[in-house]
Amino acid sequence: MFNPYPGSSLGNIGSIFVVILEMKKMKSLLIALMVAGSVAALAGNGEPRMTVVPFQGTDVYKVIYKGNEVSKVRLNIRNAHGGVLHSETITGMDGFIRPLNLKSLSSGAYTIELIDGNDRFVEQIILNRNQDQKAIHVSRIVDQPGKFLLAVVNARDESIHIRIYDNRSRLVHDEERVVSGDFAQVYNVHHNAPGRYSFEVVDAKGKSKHFWF
Repeated sequence: MFNPYPGSSLGNIGSIFVVILEMKKMKSLLIALMVAGSVAALAGNGEPRMTVVPFQGTDVYKVIYKGNEVSKVRLNIRNAHGGVLHSETITGMDGFIRPLNLKSLSSGAYTIELIDGNDRFVEQIILNRNQDQKAIHVSRIVDQPGKFLLAVVNARDESIHIRIYDNRSRLVHDEERVVSGDFAQVYNVHHNAPGRYSFEVVDAKGKSKHFWF
């Protein structure tokens, strides 16, 4: 069974700080800038908020949450197919920081999910274990019909061709773009006819990868 806390125990963790910048470059395709402050800063507008911050150079990610009141919060880690790899309940706090050690997970897309009463928050991360090779992955965004995440890691200023087909093999999207470093893009096909979709991604060397949903 996947254990996000190997060799460690968790207690209440003190205040930290985080400012999230636009997604650009990181193993998980997230960039975080740490600045002094507290968890309370996450909820400056009075609304519950959640963010996931990678610990640079490690397999540890910090889940930071600030709710409106003391409550019971469910934390889930899901794989690309929506299966639950880890689940825990956090009680007695209106905000918390939970470090998750993802070292035992293989390359791929994962979803961090928090459920607080009627509120639900999700963030997706991409793990790439082979940092010397380019990785391409497409995953369905959990509980967001018609939305898919394309992630490319370690691209080297190259062109990729993205085609999306519906369940009748009709081309519904055709795009070519140049990517460099780490790249992520959400595609919304909800405006097309409902049903199954497939993605074809072709790199500059003509190597293609297919993903079916």
